[in-house]
Amino acid sequence: MSPTPIASSWIRPTVFILASALMLTVGIASADEPSPQAVPEAKVPVETLPGETMPGETMPVETLPVETFPEVTIRGSQHRQLESQVNGHVYHLYIKPPRGYESRTERYSVLYVLDAETNFGAVSYIVQRLIKDRLIPETLVVGIAYDVSYRDFYRLRGRDLTPVPGSQGEYGEGERFRDFIETELFPWVAKHYRVKEDDRTLYGHSLGGLFGFYALLSRPGLFQRYVLLSPSLWWADKAIFQHLGKPTGAESPTRLYVATGEHENGKHHGGQSMVDQHLEMVELLHKVPSSQLRIQSEILKGETHRTIFGTGLTRGLRFVYPRTQ
Repeated sequence: MSPTPIASSWIRPTVFILASALMLTVGIASADEPSPQAVPEAKVPVETLPGETMPGETMPVETLPVETFPEVTIRGSQHRQLESQVNGHVYHLYIKPPRGYESRTERYSVLYVLDAETNFGAVSYIVQRLIKDRLIPETLVVGIAYDVSYRDFYRLRGRDLTPVPGSQGEYGEGERFRDFIETELFPWVAKHYRVKEDDRTLYGHSLGGLFGFYALLSRPGLFQRYVLLSPSLWWADKAIFQHLGKPTGAESPTRLYVATGEHENGKHHGGQSMVDQHLEMVELLHKVPSSQLRIQSEILKGETHRTIFGTGLTRGLRFVYPRTQ
């Protein structure tokens, strides 16, 4: 299947019907004496154009034209599909090669983006800006998406990004999703694009951040760089912390940027906040002996779970890609 530009799935033209009546008010004078403000308004003839209405009239709904417009696309992007034999699911891949890719021969680092349904366009733009300022190397962006409705997107991301089921037995297919990435997605990308197979970065936010820690702790060396924002380490009574007894990237140099918003400090998870759990995880990772894991940890001032994206991703990419490269 030939690549097609990526269209924003949730941008749809919406027609709002506004019906209003212009009320002409006339002041009523007092019975005893006239009021100086009770002056009738001047009645000015109103001209209308075809399809318009006179004041006090409304246009019948059925006469309003309903138009459709082309969807917004991301220039230079590609939309591919890959059906997994590991878990039986079909994934939509949003690809953004660096500028000039077709006319060059070198290989590129790859940034894998979780939750691409919602963030692929913004991630691609931030990457482009950082490349232009020579703050990160030229990079191929690969977004993993589902191309479904907003509601179904949240259900499917929950399924794939959680390593164990939640308290109600929901989701928990993170292991199979990790294996899909390792055994099917990586080889597919290497077959279709010129990439450095030993230079992979993972970006994840919220449950995506949880999955990033799961990948780091359960499969050292799967990625060489991680940018993880507001990780949901509280999932399933902090089950992710059970993986800390295992190697954590000690076999090869790995860079991890993790950030949580200052305002994610509500004690909603067993008396802990997301900030507390972030700091606990980083402290434990620093104690892993002989690890080649280099960590930058930040609690970003003024940020919330939803506002952390732009600042966190920008700072994270600049950390995991040192300028000396």
